[in-house]
Amino acid sequence: MGRVKTTRVPVEDAGPGTVLAILIAGLAAIRLMLPFAPDRLFDVDPGSVGGPLPAVGSAGSLLIDALLIVCAGFALGMEARRGRADRALLALLLLPLPVIAWHGWNDTLDAWRGIDWFAAVAAGVALAHLVRVPSTRRAVLAILLAAIAANAVRGVHQVSIEHADTVAFYEENRDMVLASRGWAPDSPAALIYERRLRQPEATGWIGFSNVLSGLLAAGGVLAIGLLVEARRSGASDRRGAGGPVMLGFAGIACLLLVGLNGSKGAIAASGVGVFGLLLVLGPLRTGFLRRSGWWLVAVAFLAFSAILLRGLLPEEFGGDRSLLFRWHYLQGAVSMFLAHPWIGVGPDGFQDAYLAARPLRSPEAVASAHSVFTDWIAALGVTGVAWILVAGRIVLRRGGDSSEASAEVEDSSGSRLLITGGLILVVILVLQFWIEGPLGSEAIAVRIASITAAGLVGIAVWSVSSTVPDSIVRGIAVAAAGVVVAQSQIEMLAWQPGSLVACWGFLACAGGVSPPRSSKGTGVEGGIIVVIFMIIAVLVGLASLRDEVGISQARRSIAGLHRTPGLDLPPPSAGNRRDAADSLAVDLIPGGDWTDPRRVRGVINLYMSTGVGRDRRAAAKIAAAWCDARPGVASASAQASVLEAIAIASAKQEDDRRAEAAIRTAIEWDPFDAGWRLRLAERLAALGRCREAIAAIDDAVALDATQELDPLARFGEAQLRRVEAVRSACESSSR
Repeated sequence: MGRVKTTRVPVEDAGPGTVLAILIAGLAAIRLMLPFAPDRLFDVDPGSVGGPLPAVGSAGSLLIDALLIVCAGFALGMEARRGRADRALLALLLLPLPVIAWHGWNDTLDAWRGIDWFAAVAAGVALAHLVRVPSTRRAVLAILLAAIAANAVRGVHQVSIEHADTVAFYEENRDMVLASRGWAPDSPAALIYERRLRQPEATGWIGFSNVLSGLLAAGGVLAIGLLVEARRSGASDRRGAGGPVMLGFAGIACLLLVGLNGSKGAIAASGVGVFGLLLVLGPLRTGFLRRSGWWLVAVAFLAFSAILLRGLLPEEFGGDRSLLFRWHYLQGAVSMFLAHPWIGVGPDGFQDAYLAARPLRSPEAVASAHSVFTDWIAALGVTGVAWILVAGRIVLRRGGDSSEASAEVEDSSGSRLLITGGLILVVILVLQFWIEGPLGSEAIAVRIASITAAGLVGIAVWSVSSTVPDSIVRGIAVAAAGVVVAQSQIEMLAWQPGSLVACWGFLACAGGVSPPRSSKGTGVEGGIIVVIFMIIAVLVGLASLRDEVGISQARRSIAGLHRTPGLDLPPPSAGNRRDAADSLAVDLIPGGDWTDPRRVRGVINLYMSTGVGRDRRAAAKIAAAWCDARPGVASASAQASVLEAIAIASAKQEDDRRAEAAIRTAIEWDPFDAGWRLRLAERLAALGRCREAIAAIDDAVALDATQELDPLARFGEAQLRRVEAVRSACESSSR
């Protein structure tokens, strides 16, 4: 067996570079171990909950992004000063930034998600430069697996205890829970929610079982790979059994949870990772390590090809429709790209655009294409290709693997990891108590157990991997990254705010950036890079501050509406809701402040919830101004719903005509929704235009039939009764 070429890195590189890498990985761990919610205030009715959702909002997420960008900037500036920065990689990283700024200037959610993506890619590029030092690679992998292990501990609790308690609470408070979300008991949205609620799944802090399953699979492959290599080389006998035992427990727990969640994509991706381990630990090791980047490219291609292949097969093939739905998402994304090739639909614009671009038989309204490359191209247009090239350039690394410079590097890096990693875990625990609190004794115990498991697993990874050559550690990281790459083509691993930085961490550890042929560095170049990233970080920090100021004002406006479930308090009165809405709406129309759709929807919903006619008119005024300023699915749907409610309450033909016009506008933005056709038919019947009403009913029934791929997305009993009511009313009027 041949030897893998190694390159030696100077001792001085391991100091600040390792610390920066640990900080970046620590921020990835913070994202993995905290819940995130884009709308903490208005996702549910404020009068049904005791306060904002206990999660990190967009402002907090932007603050983490700013810290990531700062760390990445210093790391890349340091590499440039030493003549080892990959300038092409930096240019590709920055290329989509103007498009993100374009979309984010007018929409808070576009800014939030786009900057999340940019910060994650910047973190990946920085880590790809830093992991040339083997101890840095091992430290990053230790932190990533530690955070995944913490999620596994919480996942075990969720499946074994928390799920049963959640279902029991829902059964006792079903009407209240559904009303807080504005859903009728037998509506498609309620039925789909119940279907997911009743499935016992491990979601960790991420909140999505398929996303967590992908990371659990990657973590399981990493743990098992290190364990097998350490046992095979006999290194574990010299170091003791503690580390291997922890890795064994972590790997088995992660893979068992993947199976328990039943995520078919993650199970298949686990197979990809195991196959990678067989290559890196078997007789083909040398050839695999030399071509590992192309193996990852092949994994991405084959996973993406599975979507294309499923699209060519009959709908009923195999019984499973997950890949079929991904084919639908891909078709919609292609339509978006063709309509907006240069700047895309925006980082947060996929869901609204998909309603008009989706295939007729697609029963879902998704916020993502569930495929990372497709998401980038649909959201950012041609500039999204730049980040695909970034990922490819990282994994298609040139040159060989590094070797440690000296034993001092090993010792100093270990102490840095222990101190910095320990501080990160303490910070995470404090943040969990602050953000998720107040917590009960059981929840506190779960979080302490998770933090403890994270610490033990992190130490185990560091200890065991220190006995393994860096080329093999990287090869095992390639196998784990293969899981992430495969799953990212069919799931939202690189889209969700909790998981996306960790994905880039795995990719960086599997690849790297080799020094350019000319190693002449200048302080000027390094300084310029640092200044550019600091400017970006300051702008992101200001965006976070602006967002937090707006959220704080909104939070104060609705504070009086909150009611903690279980306490015997009267619900908020119509006057309470009106006062809150008035306070929220102060600057909307006069100031033209439409950049935050969460606040606009919150104002409209609060006015509508009073049940008073003049408040409905106030909501209609705001919805109309919103439509004029920001025409789109959200504003058109809001205006149509408000005017429909006014028409139903007033029974005036003038109001019916306004509602009809608004519903037709909503249909233009969402042409395949059967519900809008039914609502149009009801307004037409009220106006006595029965021929048009019957035609609209026929359209509604026909569109409803196209949703047969998901029976719960079809009309429920209430909607079917409304269909028959329109038909009966029109038949009676024609006699």
